[in-house]
Amino acid sequence: MVNAKWRQRRLLNIETDLFEEQMDKQKEKIDAAYEAYPASVERSFAFRTLSESGCVAMLNFTESRLERAYTRALNTLLRLQRLRESNRAARKQDSAKRTESQERTLIINPSPPAQNEQIPPAPPPSAELTPPGSSTAPDLSFQLNRRDRPPLAESREPAGNTDSDAPQLDDSALNSLA
Repeated sequence: MVNAKWRQRRLLNIETDLFEEQMDKQKEKIDAAYEAYPASVERSFAFRTLSESGCVAMLNFTESRLERAYTRALNTLLRLQRLRESNRAARKQDSAKRTESQERTLIINPSPPAQNEQIPPAPPPSAELTPPGSSTAPDLSFQLNRRDRPPLAESREPAGNTDSDAPQLDDSALNSLA
């Protein structure tokens, strides 16, 4: 962009120098033809001579080319800035997702107990979940049929519960299913 703009400015200086030089060359002819004339007459004669020589056409062609180069560079810059901004927003969103994931992990996995606290032993595997004739370790590929499942224990809810017909699980039933 800087290069195109610098060339445009240089082209304007060249155009100015060409017109001034042509006006100086034609000054004697204009003075001989007219007694008094405005400054625009000098510029008009200079423009006619330069356009007949092809200089003005070449200047216009070059100016258009440099303007297109500048516009192309500007559009590329703007596109890259939008792309950078969208990438920055995506990284920020990914970072927020990672942070949420880390927060959930902290909630699910509480901090380890203090050194003087003892961790209670894990309950032994439930007998209902182990298939007959196997060791104490449950076979994960084994699944119970509905009729083989142990009955659900009713919870001790107050009598005012509106969902009293729905079976409720207590902690011992939940532990046996785990």
